[in-house]
Amino acid sequence: FNLKDVTQGLFLARMESWWPFESNMRTEGWTAVNNGKGSRHRHLKAPPPPKPADYRVEIAVNGVIIKSMNETEFNELCIVPGYNLGICTLWDDEERARKNEKEDVEFAFRMAGGGRKAITAITHVYYA
Repeated sequence: FNLKDVTQGLFLARMESWWPFESNMRTEGWTAVNNGKGSRHRHLKAPPPPKPADYRVEIAVNGVIIKSMNETEFNELCIVPGYNLGICTLWDDEERARKNEKEDVEFAFRMAGGGRKAITAITHVYYA
């Protein structure tokens, strides 16, 4: 994400981290939304399996990794105020907030471990 005029060093995301590993393998080779097919059926699934032992979430600001966390550490950054609503504070730089100077920032979020099988959804991004 390229963020304009960041002053507070604060980045929050609404996330859906409960998506299970390997749940998107069916999309390999697709060239259109839903592979060009419509579906109105709801497919309820069992709770997702645990993440692999080597799963990591990495946060980078301006090309420098500032956090590298396992699943437990990452979950500590998040609150769940309602059903299917997870809000994660991914970056909270108090020193930048004290300076209160505008700066364009490159912010990156990466999941490592599990290869292409690791997925999550970021539905909203909030920053200041």
